[in-house]
Amino acid sequence: MRAAGRRGSAAIGGRSPEGRGQAARRDPVRRDLSTIATHGDRVLALLTRAERDALARGYLRFRIDRPATVYVAAPRDSLPFWLVDLAFSPTGTTLADGETSWVVYRRRYQPGWIGLGVNGLDRSPSAHYAVFVESGGRPSHRARGP
Repeated sequence: MRAAGRRGSAAIGGRSPEGRGQAARRDPVRRDLSTIATHGDRVLALLTRAERDALARGYLRFRIDRPATVYVAAPRDSLPFWLVDLAFSPTGTTLADGETSWVVYRRRYQPGWIGLGVNGLDRSPSAHYAVFVESGGRPSHRARGP
């Protein structure tokens, strides 16, 4: 039984919060995971082509029914690796809010499925990227009604 008066202070597994850092330093797996969580560039270097492609296209998926330009605005300090992999081009436009500036990229797509990638490979991105879609033509097929 737990002693009364210290409710909720024990960590998972019975370790105190102060002991977790020491355990991570002694445990090479935890140390490696901590390194990965803060160094996405190292992870990127270890990925196979198939893994890199899955991370570049598998996070956000949507379908367009006509040619369109897809714009991605990402924080300047944490640009997703897949912008280059998927042939996005910088527009020269920068957006700003009170916390960061956002670099805008674009790519033209034909009708079909579009897949965009993960926000980052570690915990460093300051914010999630934003997506804007601009229609560039007529639908490739008739929309179905109810």
